[in-house]
Amino acid sequence: MNRRVSSFRSKRLRVKRRKHRFYRYCAGVLIFLAVIVGTSFLTRAEPVRVENVVVEGTGIVKKEVIEEIAKNELNASYLWIFSKNNVFLYPRKTIENRIYEQSTAIENVSVSFDGLKTISVKIREYGQDYLWCDSEARARCYFMDSNGYIFSESADFFKNVLFTYYGLADGNKPIGQTYLPEAEFAELNKFIDSAKLLKLVPIGLIARAEGDFELLLTSGGSILFSNREPFLTTFENLETIIAEQTRLEKEFLKRLDYIDVRFTSKAFVKLR
Repeated sequence: MNRRVSSFRSKRLRVKRRKHRFYRYCAGVLIFLAVIVGTSFLTRAEPVRVENVVVEGTGIVKKEVIEEIAKNELNASYLWIFSKNNVFLYPRKTIENRIYEQSTAIENVSVSFDGLKTISVKIREYGQDYLWCDSEARARCYFMDSNGYIFSESADFFKNVLFTYYGLADGNKPIGQTYLPEAEFAELNKFIDSAKLLKLVPIGLIARAEGDFELLLTSGGSILFSNREPFLTTFENLETIIAEQTRLEKEFLKRLDYIDVRFTSKAFVKLR
């Protein structure tokens, strides 16, 4: 009799424990769902919802395009449950990456909150310092920054405004290429700027054979030089030639066809 009572009590205890575990499981699921629903509601609540996207620094890239990218990402959700449109979960890195993908003209993007209601998107584009053109006919030209980085096709009216480089880059896919390594490009530009001290007005540079360049002048003449000699040496040679020729012919620079200073030991001058 005692064994039967004990067995019955033990069976009732096991059933009771199973019920308790089931209730605890159900309670846990309900609490979890409540947390999910509550958090989802909070991510969509009006007090934390982003209402404005402010874009600064655009030039080549259209401001409206950047705004649309930011708003599209904000209108999305994580797992279709948690809204990204709030101060806590807004996809800063995703927005930045999407903007970078939009245009090769963009050098830097910074996305941040300006208060609880506004997303600030700050754009820095590459400088439109020079042009690179696929040929001397200038059928297609591209913007190039101060470091020689080619980043975007240019409008036609820039062709007569900006100093223009030719050669070295692949004409089929120039965007993303660099004309020369940064340090070499800087030295080349210093030489071009120094030519202005000699009353020359450069408008373009053509890369000819390896290491040879032709500096185009607004007068129609040109200077042939190379990087096989230090640019300072080339400048000093050029300075001497121009000084001597100008003493002999006052209209020398106007009549100049070309000066060839590619070789240290000798120079060639031709007038029109």
